[in-house]
Amino acid sequence: MQDRRAKMDTNRENILWNNFRGGQPNSFRILFDHFYPSLCEYAFQILKDKMDAEDIVLDLFIFVWKNSDRINIGKSIRSYLFISVKNRALNRLRSVRPQIMEDVFDVPVLDSALEDIDIRDISAVISAALETVSYRAQSIWKMKREEGKTNIQIAEELSISEKTVEADVTRIRKLLHLIIKRNFILTLFL
Repeated sequence: MQDRRAKMDTNRENILWNNFRGGQPNSFRILFDHFYPSLCEYAFQILKDKMDAEDIVLDLFIFVWKNSDRINIGKSIRSYLFISVKNRALNRLRSVRPQIMEDVFDVPVLDSALEDIDIRDISAVISAALETVSYRAQSIWKMKREEGKTNIQIAEELSISEKTVEADVTRIRKLLHLIIKRNFILTLFL
């Protein structure tokens, strides 16, 4: 009975995939909504970081959107997506190295898939995202981006450690990167 149910689920999921590849309206959204939560959970089990997990999954869906005509899913779209998330998560873990973060607050790295988004849209998204962080993090952003101060200068001015500045900077970069990607995914549905 369990095998039969799994086979029916796989068939339904493969139908979702085929509908998307066939250009059926809203099919990508349905595919995304169906798999996104479980893929994020799976990536989180590997990475132990919610933002990194969501980032990996969003990257995968952007890749799927752009390359659906060239993707060979094999047995099932479920297997393809979960194996892809696992590989991307393991690659992320391999690439993480302790780094000296002298000036990590350059413009957030944007995926090439995001080139079509209007810069005013990105600015509005960034402004809204910054309103969700603490006053201290907003101050650090302003000092880093608008005043061009170094982490050491910011730490001295705010009477906090340089490591605290680096941690806030890293957190904000991750937040902005994730929010910009989410915004891009949502524009795909319009």
